[in-house]
Amino acid sequence: MILSMTGFGKASSIYNNTLFEVTIRTLNAKQLEIATRLPLRFREFETDYRNLLTASIQRGRIDYTLTTTPIAENSEEEVDNYFDEKRLYGYFTAYSHFCKRYQIDPLDKTLTRFLTLPGVLKPISDIIEAPSQQEQDAILTATHQALQQLDEFRLQEGKMLALTFTKCLDTIEEKRLQVAQLAPQRIEVIQTKLKDLLEELSPSIEVDKGRLEQELIYYIEKLDINEELTRLDNHIKYFLKTISGENIECTIGKKLGFIAQEMGREINTIGSKSNDHKMQHLVVEMKDALEQIKEQVANVL
Repeated sequence: MILSMTGFGKASSIYNNTLFEVTIRTLNAKQLEIATRLPLRFREFETDYRNLLTASIQRGRIDYTLTTTPIAENSEEEVDNYFDEKRLYGYFTAYSHFCKRYQIDPLDKTLTRFLTLPGVLKPISDIIEAPSQQEQDAILTATHQALQQLDEFRLQEGKMLALTFTKCLDTIEEKRLQVAQLAPQRIEVIQTKLKDLLEELSPSIEVDKGRLEQELIYYIEKLDINEELTRLDNHIKYFLKTISGENIECTIGKKLGFIAQEMGREINTIGSKSNDHKMQHLVVEMKDALEQIKEQVANVL
């Protein structure tokens, strides 16, 4: 069973009128890469969040985002807490003097302008200096839930990848069998051509039949692809066995990448030994299917 490196998980929890949302996105990468986006007051706990991620995810790029949103009740007192009244009044006074000095209507879109000025809105981090243990627990709960959702997503993606691999491997096996059927005929054609060429030689030319037979055997052996076909068959079976296992293996994508490389070597050797156009066409189709496998293997954990 395989997992995709591409995944998405999102979860949230609420504590003390604050909504904590955790989003985890993963993409394919050769090594483990973690990027975090945290509110300022939670950055001191970044190491804890990273350790939690590395315990569940072994490879790939991870984007971890934590957002906090206050859930304000319908009370003027709580709403006012999110504004710096002194700073807002200072902006308003300065703007009023500016408008009076230059004879500008002070009601001209003043509200939207004030709200966009830096420091008018007080950050939530100014309300509570340090996160409480309860807040930390809420964040960790949301993180665990997001990781569980992420694993479910990656498992479904892994099943789709397995179907793609199986389809491509079936194509390679089909073409491999066709090549195996053409191989003996190709040898017979080559032997017939060589005999015809020998018969065209002048009778005055003396030929060492023993040496000639040895050279013919050596030449034909160099064109033999039975070993390559057998090894390719073994690689296909090993690939299928690896992706169909019941247990989820970590970094199985690297193993599949190595198997795909070995399959490529055998296919390339078959192509270099094939001097038959039908066999070469089949080799091209095998290479095309293998290239699709290599592209998708990069997405396997």
